[in-house]
Amino acid sequence: MENFNIELFANDLESEVGLTLVGGRPGVGKTTFLLNVTAQMLERNKNVLFVSLELDEKSVKKLFAFNRT
Repeated sequence: MENFNIELFANDLESEVGLTLVGGRPGVGKTTFLLNVTAQMLERNKNVLFVSLELDEKSVKKLFAFNRT
């Protein structure tokens, strides 16, 4: 996944209206990846709904802030 282009993925998300689901094995970095995509979308002034069944709101905010520094 080291060659994955988040910018390209964010561009693809912008071109479609709908729901995008991301799945994978535990511990592969799904939350970190999606927080980075969320940051890309927010920088483009897009609306984002981030839903996690594993983390509460405080934990998501903490991870988001940590990943942005």
